[in-house]
Parts: sequence; C-alpha cells; structure tokens
Amino acid sequence: MPDRTIITVRRPQHLVREVMQRIGINRTTAQRMTASMRADMRRMRLAEALSMLRNGATRAEVARAVCLSPSRISAMFKGQTFPTKKALAEKKALAEKYGNVLSTLAREWNDPSTG
Repeated sequence: MPDRTIITVRRPQHLVREVMQRIGINRTTAQRMTASMRADMRRMRLAEALSMLRNGATRAEVARAVCLSPSRISAMFKGQTFPTKKALAEKKALAEKYGNVLSTLAREWNDPSTG
C-alpha cells in the first residue's frame, strides 16, 4: 500500500496512474495496491455529495465540489428527491414564526396534568 501522503489526486480514477508514475510499478499491481483506497475515496465522495444535496445544494454545485459531471450526480441519486434551498428557507421561516406555538402545543399534548 503506498503512503497516503504522496497521493495528491482527488479522483479515484487518477489514483492508479499517479501511483504508477511515483512508485514505478505496472498498472495491474497499482490497481491491486490501491483498490481499498479507491473504494474509500468513492465512499467519501458519495457521502459528501449526499450531505450537500440534503443541505439544499443543487446537483451542479455538488458535481463541481466532488469532481463529477452533473449527469453522474443525477445517475448516482436517480429517483431521489432532495430539499431545495427555497424549501429549506421556507421551513426555517415557518419554524421561526410558529416554533413557540408548536412547542407549547406539543408540551400540552404530552402533559397529562393539563388535560
């Protein structure tokens, strides 16, 4: 396994080429040596993309951040819907506007002594 400090690439598909150049080994050996590292990079990329999408980022913003094309992001999360920035802002505004009322109602509902 190569030392992670010598790796400068962010994309798993460039990792094998960089290891081949830096260490001077053939492609097959480099692929075997970096298999787990490439899988970790893909998992981290997926987790980062999912987090950004859940926080309201657009697919294009996510694609730029994780070094993929927007069509790959759409393919990775096909059929899934995520909140938009507008929807998150509306939800926050409603929570600020009616938050005290809802928390009071919830307390009264759960407290048997008030009923």
